[in-house]
Parts: sequence; C-alpha cells; structure tokens
Amino acid sequence: MKYKIKNALILKQENFRENDLKIIVLNQNGKYELLAKGGKNINSKLAPSLLPLLFCDLWIIKSKYQNLDTIAEVKIRNNFFESLKDKPNHLKFSLSAVKILCQISYPEIYAGDLLKNLLNLLATLTKIKKEDLPKLWIHFELFILEYLGLKQSKLPKMSIKKLSKYLEEKILNF
Repeated sequence: MKYKIKNALILKQENFRENDLKIIVLNQNGKYELLAKGGKNINSKLAPSLLPLLFCDLWIIKSKYQNLDTIAEVKIRNNFFESLKDKPNHLKFSLSAVKILCQISYPEIYAGDLLKNLLNLLATLTKIKKEDLPKLWIHFELFILEYLGLKQSKLPKMSIKKLSKYLEEKILNF
C-alpha cells in the first residue's frame, strides 16, 4: 500500500544497515521515521533528495515486515540547504535548530504550527545579519520551550550566553 506525506521538512538522515538510510521528517501531523532503501549508494535516485533542510512531498510504501515504512519517491518543493550553503553561520544555525527538533519528542504539540514557524524561519534566515543570529537563536529556543509548556515569565534573569545554554539544557531535558 502506498501513501503520501505532504509538506514534510527533512530533519535528519542516519546510516541504517549497509546501504540504507533512516530519514526523520516533520510535517503538520508530526514526526516520522522512514527508510530510504539504497540511500547510501552513489547511483541512488533518492540520495540527493533526502538531505536535511529539504521541504518536500514523499510517497511512501507501507512496510509489512519492518517498523519503518519505505520512501518510494520524493518531490522537492524548496531546498533551504541550497540557499544557506554560502552562509556557513546561517547554515549552522539551521542545522542546530533541526538537531534540537530531532531530540525532543512532542506528540502533544500541534506539529503544524511548529512546522509553519520553522519554515518561516528558514525562508527569512538568509536576510538575517550574522551578528543578529545569537538573538534569533534565543527567540527560537524560547519558541520551542513555549511549545513544551514553559512560560518566559518563569525563566531566570541572566546574560544571553548563559540564557542560551540554560534554554538548550531545558529543551533537551524536557
């Protein structure tokens, strides 16, 4: 049986078995872990379509025997990685944000709002000055904590650097 996951942002790819990749995507319905058979092969038609920060539609084959459904086809809608690759600090920011999203679990969160805000962030990131990235990072972390139920009024007063470290620990230990 084949089904479609629309409007998905690829968060991460991990090695899985000898030639396969495990792909983690986020869409308006939540986070999915999928299998890309042969995704590590140089000649794979899927490999270039499964990089982090790609916004795409995925056609999936439901697996009968494995716990991971298999990606059959990918249609790229927006390649945020491509637009950020010439700005290393911005790319690092984006990949750090995606790393945090991969590490938290949020079944109770409405993932559609999270995805919409993340896509807005990625779309406008190229226009942000390098020196403004630390401030934007704090806003991103506060945004995630708010989704997790922690209000800004309950945060201690401290420097931006200490606050960022505190927020990251709070998010990852939630």
